[in-house]
Amino acid sequence: MFTAAQSIMLGIACTAYALDSILIAVGMTAMLTLGLVAYASSTKRDFTGAGPYLFMALWMMILYGFLLSFFPSFRHSTQTAYSLIGVLIFSFYVVFDVQLILGGKHNKFRFGVDEYVFAALSVYLDIVNLFLYFLDLFGRERNN
Repeated sequence: MFTAAQSIMLGIACTAYALDSILIAVGMTAMLTLGLVAYASSTKRDFTGAGPYLFMALWMMILYGFLLSFFPSFRHSTQTAYSLIGVLIFSFYVVFDVQLILGGKHNKFRFGVDEYVFAALSVYLDIVNLFLYFLDLFGRERNN
């Protein structure tokens, strides 16, 4: 149910942008995701303990976005920085969630055997958010 609503909202968001902008965002998301998954599975560095820091960074972004909604005059000057920070945070989330799934030498925390649906949903949402931030960065609005 949740992923269906997410897909509908994603489709509605994409209708506002030109096709070439959507394809650029898809390509950037795919390349970055493949690179991050390769890094997460091959590095010796353990990112599974970074959950609380990522959670707080995400909450700070949410609060900052909420405050920006009250001051629309600042939106144009800070939108690019906001999107870049969003790409950075969700890039870390992709590495974090992939290492939680893979376990192995990254086993400070990990998903249990019964939690693989939640794990797949976490990675899916990370990728969708990366796409939306890339679309915000490189998106050109559609001409009617």
